[in-house]
Amino acid sequence: MADVSVSVIIPCFNGAKTIIECLQSLESQETSFKTEVVVVDSSTDETPELVRTHFPNVRLVHFSERHSCGMARNAGLKSTSSDIVLFIDSDCTAPSNWVQSMAKQLTTGGADAVCGAMGNGTPDSMTGTIGYYLEFFRFLPHKKAPHPTRWLIGGTSGFRRSVIQDFQYSDISLGDDFLMSHQLKVQGASLVMIPDVAITHLNRTGFKTVFDYQVKIGTAASQYRAITDRPLMDRLARFPFLALLAPLVIMPWVGSHVWSKLGFKEFFKYLLYSPVCLVMSSAWTAGFVKGLRQHPPSGSQ
Repeated sequence: MADVSVSVIIPCFNGAKTIIECLQSLESQETSFKTEVVVVDSSTDETPELVRTHFPNVRLVHFSERHSCGMARNAGLKSTSSDIVLFIDSDCTAPSNWVQSMAKQLTTGGADAVCGAMGNGTPDSMTGTIGYYLEFFRFLPHKKAPHPTRWLIGGTSGFRRSVIQDFQYSDISLGDDFLMSHQLKVQGASLVMIPDVAITHLNRTGFKTVFDYQVKIGTAASQYRAITDRPLMDRLARFPFLALLAPLVIMPWVGSHVWSKLGFKEFFKYLLYSPVCLVMSSAWTAGFVKGLRQHPPSGSQ
């Protein structure tokens, strides 16, 4: 494995509060792969100074103008030439086997692209935990062998360069990972999830902060679904009242993932939080309907 190179790319914007722990977790990796770490940054806070001062072995690619997450990922890809490319977000920390597990699946496991699981970095916060459930329910950690997946989550993802080199992330900060997943899937790439390798994600907390973010996620979902599932979006655009029923689908759907992957104790917490979770899923729905209005049915004027 020593002759296989890995680049870990971190898209970052104003990550001063979290970037040190993220990079410390990458310094502690136990891996046989030759690994470099690249921070692609467009921060206006002290993030670049922290990287330069505390992590001289980390390569910093800094832009003075704001870059979306998708554009930062593209810049990271262009600035590296490794065999394997891994992505992690600046508000995440990685377990010591993250690089080894992700890269091994790409080199000997037959995968073209992989993602890991998302762990809850704010377990003592109700709003943070609710946001975690709703955003990452597809990627909750659990004991299962690597298996095919339709979606990759950008904050813990990896690719063989030969597979991704002809693709570009969309110039957006929400949904760029799902759109990339769709592009690769259409081209016949093998996408694999590794559910027992979980990074820890520091979730947003605070009622208003999580509420507003759910609106943004809902809007982004309507945008990428307009590409990945056009027939569904056409039906919803013609009968938009159906979209208003989304919380009735979201609540049991998320709950089933929490139950099957995290167990009864976590599911019981989900039930306790369900009134607030319903409010947050309604915020997601409001964002989705807002985005839906921007995508008229195919063939309409």
